[in-house]
Amino acid sequence: MPQILSYESGEIPVQGAFTAEIHIEARVSLRDMWNDQYQGSQVMGKRPGMYLKYLPGRYHEISGDVLTGGSYLFNTFEEAEEYESWTSSDFKVGEPEVIFWNQPLFKSASHWTWKVIGAHNFKPVDQHAVGRFQRWKYDYNNDNTRSLLCQLYPVLKDGAEQRGATSFWLLYSPKDRMIAIQLSFPKPEALDYDSIQETVQLVSHKPSLGDIFPEALATRLLVDRTSPFLALWLPLAESPKGVHVACPIIPSLDTE
Repeated sequence: MPQILSYESGEIPVQGAFTAEIHIEARVSLRDMWNDQYQGSQVMGKRPGMYLKYLPGRYHEISGDVLTGGSYLFNTFEEAEEYESWTSSDFKVGEPEVIFWNQPLFKSASHWTWKVIGAHNFKPVDQHAVGRFQRWKYDYNNDNTRSLLCQLYPVLKDGAEQRGATSFWLLYSPKDRMIAIQLSFPKPEALDYDSIQETVQLVSHKPSLGDIFPEALATRLLVDRTSPFLALWLPLAESPKGVHVACPIIPSLDTE
């Protein structure tokens, strides 16, 4: 009997993922980021098979530039591929219209599709507030990469839970020879900016799950980014306004 997707605790029975890393050079306020992503969510969040999007947002400590993007789960890998194709070829925004990834505000925008080895909610999604995304290149010259990662999954999942994560995804891309891990963590008790910043710093300093990878994988860390989630897109949740969008850690932004 097929498992039913929900936003409660438990395994997430999905097969595809999509991630994006966006660098915005212009000075953009939190409110502007919220308004812009909310408008996009009502179109992009309706694409076939989307289960969830984590939308991170942080300011670079030196330049003040915005580091954002997103981590998405889809029912199937094919639906994740279709989403990448649609956003890269058909979906246009702005005036004059440009392809989504070519927006003038974007200093850079990179994106990938992934196969999901496993994904698990340790806590319901409404308790996911801070994310840590890591991406590695691997040089394991073996056709059994997926099998090895499947064996590692329960060990990595236990490690994620021991670190206090509220969710854990293990992703890999055989085409790009990459592995990625997405973790989420709970919000602090106080939701002032200093407490949020302290939580982000604590999460970023937790031991990396990459330390568990066997030497045979020959991994090289490419990205390690910890950010508060500005928004959660929840297409399966009921909302009279369309796609339900929640702001888990900065309540003043939430307009729903």
